[in-house]
Amino acid sequence: MTFLTAQRGLFAGPAPIVSKDLYSEVLAGSAVRDREAVRLAPGTKVSGNTYFGRFPASYWQRWTDVAQVEFRVIASGAGRISIRASDSAGDARTVATVVVDAANNERVRLVARVDRYVDGGALWLEASTDSAELVLEAGCWSVTKCEPVRPTVVVMCTYNRADDCLRTLDALHLASCDQSQDWPLSTTDKRMRDAATLLRFQ
Repeated sequence: MTFLTAQRGLFAGPAPIVSKDLYSEVLAGSAVRDREAVRLAPGTKVSGNTYFGRFPASYWQRWTDVAQVEFRVIASGAGRISIRASDSAGDARTVATVVVDAANNERVRLVARVDRYVDGGALWLEASTDSAELVLEAGCWSVTKCEPVRPTVVVMCTYNRADDCLRTLDALHLASCDQSQDWPLSTTDKRMRDAATLLRFQ
C-alpha cells in the first residue's frame, strides 16, 4: 500500500518571529519545541490543537475517499502519545493512544478513522509524560494515496512581499522529491513595487 504525506507534524515555526503556539502548545510542565521535534520534561503535556497543528479531518472526509489517516513519529523516552479529535461543536475526544517506555528511536504509528467529520472537526497530536522525558521527532500525517495524483498548485496572495515569496518557492523546491523537475511560475502584478524581483527567481 502506498502512502502520501498529507501534512508534516511541526512543533515550531520556521523563524523565531513566528509564535511556537501556532504549531504546538505546552498545556502543563515544560517542553523544548523545535521545528521538527519536541522534548517533553517529566510531568509535561503538549497539544497540537493549534492553527497549524490540526489535521483538517472534515476537509478530507468531504473532498476525498480517504477512510483513515495515520500519524507517524519517532519516539525516545517514555510517555503517552495520542490522537485527539473534535466535532463541529468543538468537543474533544481521544481516538488513538500509544504508550512508550524506554523507547530508543522507536517508530510509532497511530491510526484514526476519517468518518465522523461531515459537519466539521479536526485531529491533532497530544503527548504527555509522567516521571520520564519524552522526545518526538519527524512526525507526519499520512493517507493512502488517492488515484490519480493531481499536480499541486500553490497560490500566494501577497502585496509587496516578493522576498517572502522567493523564500517560500525555495522551500518548496528543496522539499520536492524530484529537484530536477521544472516548476512553472506565474505572477500577477497589481502595482506591486517589487514584483519584478520574482522574475529573477531561478
